[in-house]
Amino acid sequence: MAGNFKGLAKLKQPEDLYRKLVHDRARMQAAPLDLYAAFDFFVTAEHMRDWVLPGHKGGKAREALRRKHVVLRVVSHVANGSKHFQADDPRHQSVEDVCEDSYAEPDYVEDDYWEQTLVIRLTQPEHDALGSPFVTSVDLADRTLQFWANYLKLEAPTVEHDVHDALAAYKPKLLDDL
Repeated sequence: MAGNFKGLAKLKQPEDLYRKLVHDRARMQAAPLDLYAAFDFFVTAEHMRDWVLPGHKGGKAREALRRKHVVLRVVSHVANGSKHFQADDPRHQSVEDVCEDSYAEPDYVEDDYWEQTLVIRLTQPEHDALGSPFVTSVDLADRTLQFWANYLKLEAPTVEHDVHDALAAYKPKLLDDL
């Protein structure tokens, strides 16, 4: 039947998309102000619930999972606010703002030493739950990866290693195809 394909090439199950998250997180770490990498990570992370609890039958379970876990609530708010330019659905009550900011380690500041990153300012309930008024995009990505590794019963370092092995193996094949 035309148009009834499943997945995107080899991205066919939640574990495959988890590996995509690992890849996107590495892009974020390499360039903390790369908005494309952050967008890719958070939109993919938001849709992990759709892939682990698919279809109409999974709808209530997906929403219950999001409500139960602060990391998923924050990711959902960031993803929907990014994707739609504004998260105006009443369920999104986790994020005050996402902005570029600079920081330095305590007692390690020189005139020209500041790290730049994306910072997610949290609402009071999420601040209380996470113990901080803000979280960096990379820290939220790390927390998200840990959540999904636990949920999918994966070991994050093994998956990350496998992703890099797979990419290394794929690159020469891609070059051979040219």
